[in-house]
Amino acid sequence: MNETNVSDVGLLQWELRLDTIPFILYIFCHFVIMFLSILGNVVVIITAFGSKVEQSPNTVFMGSLGVADLLTGMFALPSTLVVRVVCQPVYLCGVHKADVFYAAFVFCAVSVNHLVALTIDRFIAVTYPLKYPLIMTPRKVKRILCVVWILGVFVGVTPSLGSLNYPKQWVCGTANYQAGTVMSILYSYLQLLPSSVSCCLSFYVRIFTVANKHMKEVSERRRAGMDETKVKRLEAKSRLNATVTSVLVVMAFTVCWFPGSIKNVVEAFVEPSERIQFTYQTTAEYFGFFNSAVNPIIYASRYRKYRVTFHRIMRLLFPLFMKSGNA
Repeated sequence: MNETNVSDVGLLQWELRLDTIPFILYIFCHFVIMFLSILGNVVVIITAFGSKVEQSPNTVFMGSLGVADLLTGMFALPSTLVVRVVCQPVYLCGVHKADVFYAAFVFCAVSVNHLVALTIDRFIAVTYPLKYPLIMTPRKVKRILCVVWILGVFVGVTPSLGSLNYPKQWVCGTANYQAGTVMSILYSYLQLLPSSVSCCLSFYVRIFTVANKHMKEVSERRRAGMDETKVKRLEAKSRLNATVTSVLVVMAFTVCWFPGSIKNVVEAFVEPSERIQFTYQTTAEYFGFFNSAVNPIIYASRYRKYRVTFHRIMRLLFPLFMKSGNA
């Protein structure tokens, strides 16, 4: 592991951490995620905001989450990819190293806030269906989104507020953070992620309990021959379908970001070797970024309108391929 004063090295000095074949494989795997994230979330954004008809709050929140996932694929993933495979004094010195991860920290925090907003939206929709249109008005939805993004930026930059022990040195490999940075990271990822996800899942237990009760009441009224129960049954099914989709999004986020949270716990007590740390960090980040590509797949599997938008975009991008496939 090389430690050198920044003033003693040229700005163009750099080296790869990986051999040729691992480097190509690394780039290819991340390029696949980047492509899927950008394409999939463009579909989500167009579907959510492209219609002239006023969208439901749930759809708006999903569209905003799609924006965060799109920005993750466009900015956070490429910057993190370069830092992991290239050793270069400018962004590996103590002054600049944390700056490279701003995008990843911010968009992760924004995603967590969206999960909380989706959960609250589903809780109100299922628990208070009659009051829901009055509570979740378009103006309130816009205010919630402003809070989600502003709070996400604030929380996302906290892990980068500390400094390295050697602010004038760059390290090709690992570097020891001062306590301020370590505590910021542990706070953001050991407190923010697990506590937020656990809170969301506990809310969904309550949501499904209430939804199941409503469905039983509607079924009983339907058997009694009440005409209005058909409409109520369709509304209840629609709310339940949106709730199931939100649960799948939360669970996918939990699975994808769990390795990264565990990594911070382990490193707080154990100092792994450089090779083990790099391998695990790369794997954890890969799963985390993969979450940005998973959400559009979930939406497409649950809603026909997302599949329709996807086929339209594919016909525009690959007209000859789509024509031959339809033939």
